[in-house]
Amino acid sequence: MRVIRESSEDEMVATFLQAEIDSSRWGDRVRQLLARRELSEDIIRSPRLMSSLQNQQRAELLGDFRGWKRKSMLFQDWPTILNWSIVAIGKNDLDTIRYASSAEWSELSRGTLEVRVGVNRVKGGDPSIPGRVPVPEIREIEKVFRRGGSIPRLIGIAPSVGSMIVMVEGRARITGYFLSGAKQEIELILGMAPVADVAGWKWFK
Repeated sequence: MRVIRESSEDEMVATFLQAEIDSSRWGDRVRQLLARRELSEDIIRSPRLMSSLQNQQRAELLGDFRGWKRKSMLFQDWPTILNWSIVAIGKNDLDTIRYASSAEWSELSRGTLEVRVGVNRVKGGDPSIPGRVPVPEIREIEKVFRRGGSIPRLIGIAPSVGSMIVMVEGRARITGYFLSGAKQEIELILGMAPVADVAGWKWFK
């Protein structure tokens, strides 16, 4: 893993929504929430991070969607302060990546939350993988990388550079990436805080 540049909480929020608006699983929900707030897709697709109004609108949207700034849903017991950076990860980082502890990813990884375990099960075509694991989506992402394509940035948190990363957003994409065996690096927005703060997040195990 290597650090590319500093990032920010506002950029993380924009990145989260950019990844989800075109998702086959979550895109419709994001667009419904935009419509409810009478907001244009442009605030996600072409975010202006210098606009305090847009940053507030996106934060509220992510609050509706995932509980951001509300200490609920995905962001229950979220660390109060995180330092954000853009980092690059590659095929040699597989053993340092973990899934957040939701049911389907825990089941895929046989309770270990290790992405390596999930990759190996999908690669082997394990018929016992639960149906709620998005295997078809993972396989489609694998194909993207095998064609030399790219994916939206991922989001993770960790105690420090070089330590274990737990995926906040992009668990299917990270699995498809490592499954593909791609040589190119991918980018991740990484939030870092002392281990006691990070480990307090509900989904960090």
